[in-house]
Amino acid sequence: MNTTSITDEQMVGLFETMTLIRVFEERVHSLFQDGELPGLLHLCSGQEAVAAGVMAHLGAADMITSTHRNHGHALAKGVSPASMMIELYGRSGGTNDGKGGSMHIADASVGHLASGGIVGAGVPLAMGPAQAAKLDGRPDVAVTFFGDGGAQQGTVLESMNLAAVWALPAIFICENNLFGQATPVAYASAVAPHQRAEGFGLPSELVDGQDAVAVFEAAGRAVSRARAGNGPTFVECQTYSYHGSWEGESKRSYRLPEVETDFRTRDPLRILDERLADSLQGWADIRDQIEEDMHDVVDQAVEAGRNAPRPDPAAGLVGVYADELVDVDRDGLSTY
Repeated sequence: MNTTSITDEQMVGLFETMTLIRVFEERVHSLFQDGELPGLLHLCSGQEAVAAGVMAHLGAADMITSTHRNHGHALAKGVSPASMMIELYGRSGGTNDGKGGSMHIADASVGHLASGGIVGAGVPLAMGPAQAAKLDGRPDVAVTFFGDGGAQQGTVLESMNLAAVWALPAIFICENNLFGQATPVAYASAVAPHQRAEGFGLPSELVDGQDAVAVFEAAGRAVSRARAGNGPTFVECQTYSYHGSWEGESKRSYRLPEVETDFRTRDPLRILDERLADSLQGWADIRDQIEEDMHDVVDQAVEAGRNAPRPDPAAGLVGVYADELVDVDRDGLSTY
C-alpha cells in the first residue's frame, strides 16, 4: 500500500469506515439514552479518523490493543457490528458472549486482542505480539491505542522503553482528545505526549486527528518502518470526543464552547467529504449510498442484539480459572 500518498479508492474506504463508526456510535447513544442498553458507554464520536486512518494499513495478522473507548477501533479492525451490538445488549453470542460489555470488546480472529477499563493497560499487552512477530521473523505489527490520560501511566513509558530497546514492530497511537476524564492534558503533562516518546529515541509525529488522510499517511510511515524491521513509532493524533468522557456525564463545565465548536467545525467526516467532492466525480451519489448502507448494517446489528438470547446463568462459571476446581456444597460454600 502506498504510504506517501492516497488514492480516491482509499479515501472512499476511509469514509466508509468512519461512517460505519459514526452511525454505530450515534445509534448506541440513542439506545442508551432510551434505557435499552445496560452497563456503561464511552463513545468515540468525533475520533473516527484515527481508527480508520490507522487500520487501513493493517491486516488480520496485525494485532491491536484498545481502550475503554474502543468501538471505533473494533469496527475499523473488522469486528462484526452485529457481534458487537449483541455484546452491548449483554446477550449470548456477543464478542465476549455477553460477559464483557462495551469496554471489553475483543476478537482475536481479526487481530483485536483486548480492550479494557484500566487506563493504559492495553499498551504493555501489545508488546507481546510485537515480540512474537519479531522472534518468528514475520512482517506483522502490533498497534496500541491510548489517550492523553493513558500517556501519563508508567506502563506506557515502560512499554516505549522496551519497544525501543528490543526494536519491536510496535506502533503507539495516542488519541489526544484534550482531557483525561476532566483533566486537561496541559495541566497533567509538562510536555505533549509525543515529546515523551522522543526521550526513548522513538520516531514521533504529531498529526491532526480530525484529518483521516493525515492520520493515514502518518500511520503508513509508521507501519512501513515497523515491517521493515526499523522498530517502533509514536503517533499523537489531536482529536476530540463529542460525547465527553462517558455517556451520561452530567457536568461538562470543563469543556470550553469555543474549543468544542472548533472541533465540530472540523468534523472528520466533513473534512473527508469535502476532499472527495473536489477529487471524485459523482461523489455525492456515492456518499449517499454509503450512508444508506451503513444505516442498514447498524439496523441489522440492533435487531441481532434485541433478538439474541440471554446467557445461561451457568455460563458465568465458564472460562474462569476455577472451572475444574470449585464444587459448591449444600450451604453454598465453595470447597476445593
